[in-house]
Amino acid sequence: MLPDEAAGDEAATTSNIPVPRPRPSMRTGETAALAPSTASSPAPPAAAPATAPAAPGASGSFRIQLGAFASPDKVDAEWRRLQAQHPALLGALKPESTRVEVPDRGILYRLRAGPVEGEERARTLCQDLVRRGAGCLVVQPRG
Repeated sequence: MLPDEAAGDEAATTSNIPVPRPRPSMRTGETAALAPSTASSPAPPAAAPATAPAAPGASGSFRIQLGAFASPDKVDAEWRRLQAQHPALLGALKPESTRVEVPDRGILYRLRAGPVEGEERARTLCQDLVRRGAGCLVVQPRG
């Protein structure tokens, strides 16, 4: 489910999660918060826009990547599906969609969720999701 579109990010992974290779020619675009899912209880108002950069090394600045899709609508649909299947694992996370240009593949939209409190928690969360059949990569803080 996760092609090599995660390239370009530094990803901390577990032994059963593939490590993406950097692609210097990849250009990233804007990051936009997704509409909250109606499958769970109403989400609290967002404290900050998804485009705000995370402080390096800040607690909770890890994200998980759950896939990449051809359109923002598909990202939103996948988030709702995953949140419905794994509410205990994903319920507290906020989704975001990031537009990226991948050589030979065109424009894709990454589905990421966070913040996750620390690298170990992000790894454990991805391991749990992978065991349940979902794709997942740990994305380290930018900075």
